[in-house]
Amino acid sequence: MDHFDDTAPLHLETLALREGQLRTDEGAHGEPIFTTSSYVFDSAAQAAAR
Repeated sequence: MDHFDDTAPLHLETLALREGQLRTDEGAHGEPIFTTSSYVFDSAAQAAAR
């Protein structure tokens, strides 16, 4: 299996996608999907309205 060459220059498309992206506390490389997240609402009606 080939390994990624981190000395090669990045293409403009890669730079444009990654520039200015803030890292989460978890250090995710891309936007994480937290499938076990929970949310707090003031009422069931407020939750249903979303």
